[in-house]
Amino acid sequence: MELRHKGTDLDVLWHGHQDIRRNRPAPSSEYGTGGWIDSFAGGWQTVLPTAQFPARIGGAAFGLHGEAALLPWNLESVEEADAEVGVHMSVQLRRVPLQVTRRVTIEGAIVTIRDVITNLSMTGLPFQFGHHIVFGEVVARPGSTIQLAHGLHIEIPGGEGSYGDVEPGGYGWPFVRANDGSELDLSRPGDHEGLTGAGAIGPFETGSASLVCGDSGLDISLAWDQTALPFAWIWFSNEGCREWPLWGRARLLGFEPFNSRVESIQEAREHGRARFLAGGESAVVEIAVTVKERMAEHG
Repeated sequence: MELRHKGTDLDVLWHGHQDIRRNRPAPSSEYGTGGWIDSFAGGWQTVLPTAQFPARIGGAAFGLHGEAALLPWNLESVEEADAEVGVHMSVQLRRVPLQVTRRVTIEGAIVTIRDVITNLSMTGLPFQFGHHIVFGEVVARPGSTIQLAHGLHIEIPGGEGSYGDVEPGGYGWPFVRANDGSELDLSRPGDHEGLTGAGAIGPFETGSASLVCGDSGLDISLAWDQTALPFAWIWFSNEGCREWPLWGRARLLGFEPFNSRVESIQEAREHGRARFLAGGESAVVEIAVTVKERMAEHG
């Protein structure tokens, strides 16, 4: 998926090894976290029915980030009107009986994604869901800022969920501590050259975030239902992560509204953060993103 501002012809998402979107070769060997990272080509993915690993639902095992992003989606219909363009698509998961019916609309500068997640069985199912949005250098450059409510809780995971150069623990937005003891301002992730980090922000009282994209002249706003997605995962790499899978070649920022923290579905269930659908039940999740040129300031 691209998220391209037509006025400047800038795609604000990050993309890597482009050919993998059409050609998914067999990996050299099965990696312990599953096949998701080998298939990750940047852009915007759907994470369902699980997030972290190891993960198991009703005897079915899942690797990192579940299976929705690894399956082909069906294009159902295309709508065109004077003020709005829309597409309908769907996917049915293989290892659990969940179906996602999606409507994507573009109206002016606003892209809205509305998902209906349905349990096709009569067995109740827990699940994790998130929008895995990865922005590229247009956003992840020095001087860009993430604007959130001051003091929101940030949890940097330890153990198997740890990643990068930020010391695990709980913090108040936007300041965290690097492994070397220095303070990092996560509202300016692109300023931290050579570093990587990841964590979860929330719970949010209002599902909104603004990204001011440095000298690109673009501003991005995200709005989502915080009752469905009370957390947002954040991860960044400024040409850090000099081993697999990035090898120090990527400057990117992930900002990902989620229904749980950075945790396995087992942990999410234990702490009451996993969603649950009874047999035949559906849940609606909606998110909107706006990309606009910044208005010139006049003195």
